[in-house]
Amino acid sequence: MKKLPIMLAAAALFTTMGLSAQDKKTDRDPAEMEQRGQERAQERSAYLTKELGLNDEQSRKVEIINSDFAKAMTDLKASGADETTRKTKAKALRDQRETDMRSVLTEAQYAQLKELRKAKRAEHMEKRGQMKAAPQAQ
Repeated sequence: MKKLPIMLAAAALFTTMGLSAQDKKTDRDPAEMEQRGQERAQERSAYLTKELGLNDEQSRKVEIINSDFAKAMTDLKASGADETTRKTKAKALRDQRETDMRSVLTEAQYAQLKELRKAKRAEHMEKRGQMKAAPQAQ
């Protein structure tokens, strides 16, 4: 009988910890999200400039495209829209970015971009497969 209050207290503690851990995702600072999005846009632009051999003009245009995309995605995430609306708008933003990129890159660069994405996706899927195959510690 003495163990019951201890077990109830432990259960309450773990439940509270679990709930507070879930709240952290929604408490993101919009300014921090904006800054991280812009950092990712710069990293992506630098990566594409190097991998695709972009000239200065192309590099500037790609930076603008990635920056605008990051800003729009951050705004969309912060908007509080429902999931279906968010997914629809995100797809439209990705499609617009794709159109913009295609207009800036040469055919060869665009083909190379598609190959880079394909390789990244395969790497990601392989990583996911390894994570699922790994035994879960409990």
